Amino acid sequence: MRDRQAELLRAAFAPDPDGPVWRVVAGHHPILSAGAHKARKKHVKWLKKLFWELGVDLYMGGHNHNLQALREGDGPLYVISGAGGKSVYGFDPDTPDLLFAAKTLGFMRGRVDRKRLEAAFFNADGAPMFDMILEAQR
Repeated sequence: MRDRQAELLRAAFAPDPDGPVWRVVAGHHPILSAGAHKARKKHVKWLKKLFWELGVDLYMGGHNHNLQALREGDGPLYVISGAGGKSVYGFDPDTPDLLFAAKTLGFMRGRVDRKRLEAAFFNADGAPMFDMILEAQR
């Protein structure tokens, strides 16, 4: 399975001057997380390495019932938006590379154009909580 996933990502993000400006990967389970649900360590290592190799800009996940944004250096931005359910989960505020986390119902909105990618978090009433903007490098 791992080889097939890597092959699909490499094909999607192959070097191409007319290729995508932004490289976004989405999955249900988080790769980096300050919440109770984390990816298995054996998956984290190879996925993080592959994301760096391919220049992934953003990974969007869920599974944890909260809102989170994490980033290791200038690597991919990892966001978790799983706070639309019935209950919310806590998180570890001392998690390395944690930029933002909230134990509240809410959602994430993404805005994308050729120059900027924005990930903004809002509470259930629509009030802004956190905003991060990435500038295009390609």
